[in-house]
Amino acid sequence: MIVKLNILIKYSDVYPSMDFTVYDYPREIWRLKPGWEVALKTITFLPLILFGVLGNAVLCCTLVQIRALRTPTNLLIVNLAVADLATLVICPLMFVFHDFYQNYVLGAIGCRTEGFLQGSLLITSVLCLCAISYDRLTAIVFPKRSRLTKRGAVGLIVACWTGGFLLALPLSIYRAYRERQWKNYLETYCAENTTFLPSYWHVLIGALVWFPLLVMFCCYSLIFLKLDRYERRVLRKEHPISVSYKRKVAKTLFIVLIVFVLLRIPFTTLVFIRYNRYLNDNQNQIGNDFLILWYVSHYLMYLNAALNPLIYGLTNENFRKAFRKISLSRLLCIPALASRRSVGGKSRRPGDDKANDGKANGGLGIATIGGRLQPRA
Repeated sequence: MIVKLNILIKYSDVYPSMDFTVYDYPREIWRLKPGWEVALKTITFLPLILFGVLGNAVLCCTLVQIRALRTPTNLLIVNLAVADLATLVICPLMFVFHDFYQNYVLGAIGCRTEGFLQGSLLITSVLCLCAISYDRLTAIVFPKRSRLTKRGAVGLIVACWTGGFLLALPLSIYRAYRERQWKNYLETYCAENTTFLPSYWHVLIGALVWFPLLVMFCCYSLIFLKLDRYERRVLRKEHPISVSYKRKVAKTLFIVLIVFVLLRIPFTTLVFIRYNRYLNDNQNQIGNDFLILWYVSHYLMYLNAALNPLIYGLTNENFRKAFRKISLSRLLCIPALASRRSVGGKSRRPGDDKANDGKANGGLGIATIGGRLQPRA
């Protein structure tokens, strides 16, 4: 029966008018996965979505409520939060609909938009990570160069979203909704262009994983080398200032890279396996073991979006101070219930923006004073 299915599907691409109504559907018809599996996956996804949505929303609302935090660096961080927030609201829902049902239930519009939305949001997110890494590099390694302005930050944000949409566009163009009527079953599925998309997936994986990983590794390696030289100079002069900040910075950079690698590489690996099986396996089927790993790999990518507010928000000194002092109503963007007092009960002056920008440097615990690196207490 499997052989018959393979032959029929193979020739259906060449002869679209082939009559399948004379054949029974060769696979088991189950329509919806067992209730226990649906419940288990829902239970595992809901806390992730709620945690990630809350974390990213709090980060965005903090910037909206506190004008002093609207520095170029923080704009990049909040743009990352917006992309991750959209990812956690849209992508898991589409994924579980695709995973729970045997047939494709999102229809023609869903087929065109599902992959495009997921791809564009994930690519935008990693491009934001690259922009943040570059901003930290210029702030610490090249402090004498002109700092990133708000206009420059807005330009980077627009470039991230534009790049994400353009790179994901083929996922909308080269996919189409199909129906196949069998004798005992109406099969619906989202068909991919098997000539173009397998090669395109290599480009997509490069944009999702390898390119941002290379950028982050290079930027953070240069940052670490700069801090290492500074520490040696301080120790050589027997400067009384503590240099323990270097360990904190190294720890932060290590966490950023390790989290990215651990949560992104599984998806990359499985994409290659999937397309190699699809192109080379005569059975044209994917086993349950692979489907479990496919689910886990997507879960890990969404976990990355949920953890980014902790990694990039709470490592920023100004954001941490705001979290401690801002009222819950203001944090949740409820103006009617919010206190009219500024953070810490003190009014903020417009000039505070620049002061805070000079202190933060992307939350790495480093300040630049007089063009030189200085550890911050």
